Amino acid sequence: MIALITEPPSQHQRRIAAVSIGLSLLIFLALAPFADIPFGHSRLYLPVYESALVMCDLLTCVFLFGQFALTRSTGVLILAGGYLFSAAMALLHELSFPGLFARTGLLWADGQTTAWLYFLWHLGFPLAVMGFALTAERPLRAASAAATRWRAAAAVFGALAAAALVLLVSTAGAHLLPKLMRGNQDRPAKYVVAWVTWLTILAALPVLWRRVRFSGLHLWMMVVTVAWACDLAQAAVFNAGRFSFGWYAGRAFGLVAACFLLAVMILENGRLYRRLAEAHAAQSEQRRLAEQRSAELNRLTQALEARVGARTEELQSANESLRRARDELRAAATLGSAARESERARLARELHDELGQALVMLKYKLAELEAYCRERGTPMADEAHSMLALIDQTIDSARRVAADLRPAVLDVLGLAAAAEWLVNGFRQRHSIEVRLRIEPPQLQVGEPAATVVFRVLQEALTNVARHAQATQADIEMIESERRLTLRIRDDGRGFDTGLPRRADALGLLGMRERALMVDGTLEIRSVPGGGTTVTLSVPCAAPGNPPAT
Repeated sequence: MIALITEPPSQHQRRIAAVSIGLSLLIFLALAPFADIPFGHSRLYLPVYESALVMCDLLTCVFLFGQFALTRSTGVLILAGGYLFSAAMALLHELSFPGLFARTGLLWADGQTTAWLYFLWHLGFPLAVMGFALTAERPLRAASAAATRWRAAAAVFGALAAAALVLLVSTAGAHLLPKLMRGNQDRPAKYVVAWVTWLTILAALPVLWRRVRFSGLHLWMMVVTVAWACDLAQAAVFNAGRFSFGWYAGRAFGLVAACFLLAVMILENGRLYRRLAEAHAAQSEQRRLAEQRSAELNRLTQALEARVGARTEELQSANESLRRARDELRAAATLGSAARESERARLARELHDELGQALVMLKYKLAELEAYCRERGTPMADEAHSMLALIDQTIDSARRVAADLRPAVLDVLGLAAAAEWLVNGFRQRHSIEVRLRIEPPQLQVGEPAATVVFRVLQEALTNVARHAQATQADIEMIESERRLTLRIRDDGRGFDTGLPRRADALGLLGMRERALMVDGTLEIRSVPGGGTTVTLSVPCAAPGNPPAT
């Protein structure tokens, strides 16, 4: 998705944007003559609409903050803050709307608060869009992770502070502002404010267009800005009050504006996931070809062994050739494994940072929406439930793919920090006390030993959570005489190690296989009712060796 920010849009993307803008304008022109026709009062429309708006804006904000973490672009950070400001303002507008939750609205609102919140909301977002356009051309700068987090936190605080300031002005300072509403009907001053706001939105279009580095994100924000302008025009410029046809139609444009960029970024994530699936299929094909070649090599070896008695000298020469071929194949396999692991690490980071976070946030927000709709008995609850099921399937698929890839925390932080991260996450998910001791504290272990130790610790904690019924566990990771010893003890129910293993119980077998891969040993001691102890001992590889597969 970085290409969306750094590269110019393709001709296909330009055509899609032109069609979207054309359709928006055609629909707007077709509906504009009916904008001031009364359309009835629906109590459910506004809360459902603005709840969906808040959810879409927050998800878009999360996506953009994720892109800022990758690109360090000030423009993207400002745009993310603009979407967070829009989400906060939509929530404040909903809470203060008269007659929805209270006669004059919540948050100390009076009859003018909601109208001023609406216009200041629709004025603030295009200003953020202009800020994005004016700063996105600045060259990307390298920055530390801590500085990036501080800038993101400052953007969050600024967006929320701006929303709070708007609320304060619209409530405590309402007596200083012109009166915009008479009940549900508009006063003349409202049209002046509406036209100023509308012209500000339209001013964002040339600012976006006349950029030297016109990227795909600039193009999509032009589509969003057009829909935003249609929203305000229908809902405020060409109608005469609340609950008119234009009032409802304008909010439909607003929902389109909120969802459009989110939909574009989700489609970009889908394209990335498709590329991941294609890479996985190519890797499987390479593995199949390698197995075929290995089988062919084994057949050649057997044929050579059958001629040992009669042709000793010829066999020695053939064996020497075979040894060289095996060495070359092993070297090629090692290089291929290192390259695949590097690609897995990259794909796993993108899958976790972008798709995983977005899907989890989407699931939480849909769950809230479903609960909200069920409380009010709306038919959208079933649709939200179906979407939750689909998201769960997608999360499971993403986790399954990520489980086959390289754990990024191990590459970034090292084994000691990765172990602490894993244990902290385990404590948060399970009501099991876990104590971790690492000696020396700044433990440095190279590959492939670090990957093996991390995976064994991960599998052992999974067994503790699923099967042990333990209340506490002790973990020791100690380096001595160039060997690393990992020991995990729990006070769970234990099991009889002498009993035959179930056919589907592959966890312990997998840990033993990983230990053998690095010339290590794995010992498991357990008795029913006496807990379980897993001890892994591996030689410490020098840091910087190729990772294990």
